[in-house]
Parts: sequence; structure tokens; C-alpha cells
Amino acid sequence: MKKLYVFDLDGVLIDSKKNMEISFNSLNTGEPFKNYFQHIGKPFKDILTEMNLLVDQDLLMENYNKASEENGDLITFYNGVEKHLKLLKVKGKKIAVVTSKDSVRAHAILDLLDITFDCIVCPDNNLRGKPAPDQLLIAVAHCNVDPCDAVYVGDMQLDMDCANRAGVDFIYAEYGYGDIEFYSNSASTFESV
Repeated sequence: MKKLYVFDLDGVLIDSKKNMEISFNSLNTGEPFKNYFQHIGKPFKDILTEMNLLVDQDLLMENYNKASEENGDLITFYNGVEKHLKLLKVKGKKIAVVTSKDSVRAHAILDLLDITFDCIVCPDNNLRGKPAPDQLLIAVAHCNVDPCDAVYVGDMQLDMDCANRAGVDFIYAEYGYGDIEFYSNSASTFESV
């Protein structure tokens, strides 16, 4: 058993795909949502750069965030999230979130849960985004836990790469958005984490 359980947000704690699709399509970039979605898990501006959308990134991010907030009712928590997180806390475990979502939106979503997280780390503090290990290492350090005593639960290859680079064990949330083949330490539902 680990001392710290760190969770990705989108695709692990919440299903936000419809919200993302509507928010991205509202930008009228001319790019299909599937091109955006294939980069999910990275910070928003990194995705724009990879899509070669280099102009007005700040404005695009502002408009995306506004649309995401307006369509917040399309975001749902996966079954058992709050109950399972509370169970971890009762067992004396620390819980944290490491996400590519900006801190304003991440906190607004997580505040809907009756849970106190030990740490929430977002890339808007001049930290490199995943798969760089920066955010995960900050969470581990903030929770005063050694990397070998932590596990990161994610749904994308870049989450696994981030955990590997940080020296943290990884659980693949196969119910999420990614597709990691042949990974032995996986969970088919949130409650099986």
C-alpha cells in the first residue's frame, strides 16, 4: 500500500470529453476536435502549438476556458469517485491531483467534492507540463512522501511517462481516454484503483 495516491483529473476523476468538444469547437479554429483530443493531457497552449495554432494563443485559451465554464454541467465525476477518495483518507492515505487543466477550472471542479486534497498541482505555475515530471514531483514533495511511496493514476501514455520520469509507480485507468496496450497494473473502474 502506498502513502500517497495522485490522480489525473480528466479521464480519471471526471468525464469531461463532451465539455472539451463543445469548448474547442466554439473557437472556430478550422481544426476538428479529434485533432485536439489526440493531444489531451498536455497543457492547452502546448496542444495549440502541436496543432500549429500559433496565433492568439492567450485569446484562444481565454475563450476556451470561458466556454468550458459555461458548459460545466457537461462534466461528470466517474462512479464512486467521492466515496473511494474518502475511503483512502479514512485509511490514512494522502490524496493529490496532478492535471494539465488550469488551476481555476481544476479547483472549481474539485470543490464540488466533499474532500480535502493534500495537494493540487496545475501547470500554470511555470512548471513544465506532462510528460515532464515537474508537477508530480512537486505534489510528492508537498505531501512529504518519497516517490517510491506514491502512485500516480492516469489514463494516457504521457501520464505513464510522467510517473516513470518521477520514479513513481503508475496505475493505468483503462476506463479513461487513453489507450495503453499491455499494461499490467490497471483499473477498469475508478473503484478498482
